[in-house]
Amino acid sequence: MDESLKKWYTDSSDGGSIMYRKLKELRKKKKYTTQIMAERLGISKPFYCQIENGTRRLSYRMAVKIADIFNKRPDTLFYEDQKELLEAELKEDEK
Repeated sequence: MDESLKKWYTDSSDGGSIMYRKLKELRKKKKYTTQIMAERLGISKPFYCQIENGTRRLSYRMAVKIADIFNKRPDTLFYEDQKELLEAELKEDEK
């Protein structure tokens, strides 16, 4: 796996990967509690907290459900920032 992608999914040195931190920030911005998210997703609160903290991997199916709650596409919600980083790296590699 590319090192930048690995960081996107697994960097826990400062409180979780970029993707999971982004999910938590969006939830707080919308003033949703972890309980509200869990209920809307049809899962338990501890299960949702594990997703948000990065101790449980986010499945594509769950990513779609979460994106739907925020009225976004999964790729926009979770991967847009990473896409920009990868495109910049590709441009650098082409030079």
